[in-house]
Amino acid sequence: MAPCVSASGTTDVIREFEPAVRLIHLPQRTFAGDALNLGVREANGEAIAFIDSDCIAERTWIKGIREGYAQNDGAVGVTGPIRGPENENIYARLDRILHLNHLSCLETAKWVTRASTTNLSVRRQPFMEIGGFPENLLGNKDYIMCKKLTERFGPLAVHRDAVVYHLSRDTLESLLFHQRRFGHGFVAGRTRDPSLSGAIFARHPSLIPLMPVMRAAALTLRLSVHHRKDLRGRPRTARTSRVGTHPRAQMRALQLTRSSSLRSDAEGSPSLGEPYGLSGY
Repeated sequence: MAPCVSASGTTDVIREFEPAVRLIHLPQRTFAGDALNLGVREANGEAIAFIDSDCIAERTWIKGIREGYAQNDGAVGVTGPIRGPENENIYARLDRILHLNHLSCLETAKWVTRASTTNLSVRRQPFMEIGGFPENLLGNKDYIMCKKLTERFGPLAVHRDAVVYHLSRDTLESLLFHQRRFGHGFVAGRTRDPSLSGAIFARHPSLIPLMPVMRAAALTLRLSVHHRKDLRGRPRTARTSRVGTHPRAQMRALQLTRSSSLRSDAEGSPSLGEPYGLSGY
């Protein structure tokens, strides 16, 4: 596990689970891709599972990933649905939809070529062969990595039980800050790799006024095809426990869920034959 420097108390919580969880504490804040690559280099497993620090893994998450590999022999990676918790407010729902609507297909697809470190597992060797995540990059590290990985080794399998719940920004101020940061990451990613979709906006800033309209149309189409519940605004039923909005409560719930996955792993859940590495950021 390779977290960035944080004032949220992440380090103290993780240390409660040592030695089952190995903490790599970096002395300075770093880019996500750099930290995750470090975690992969230190891991020993045949496959690596990624989850972000603002997410809660369903208790079937590791089991779903293992089954995804077992049922799809040769798959280079496995991903699964990304949902919001049942007590998600309007700001959090909007933030999640704006940020992750391009992955709404995970609710219906069997194979995909794009995923996020919010919920992703890859085989270690192919990941290392493509050079891992791009480093010194603000955003789109997972998009660029998945593009290179799937172009060379084939698509990622999707397993319905490999579910992760995303704790999105639940105030207007934090939502606007996140969307602004997302915009900076969008430009940075497409400057690094002009072959990414939407790169035309980075090359021709005069077209940016058209972007909100095109994004809204794409968002509506994706959700209407793959996930109409978000368009209807119905509250989602989650099998995980209800989580409060206080950061400490969210962090504690996240670590307890991860601990449960690690313990079930140690108790002999079906495996690939080699241990998994867990890399979080």
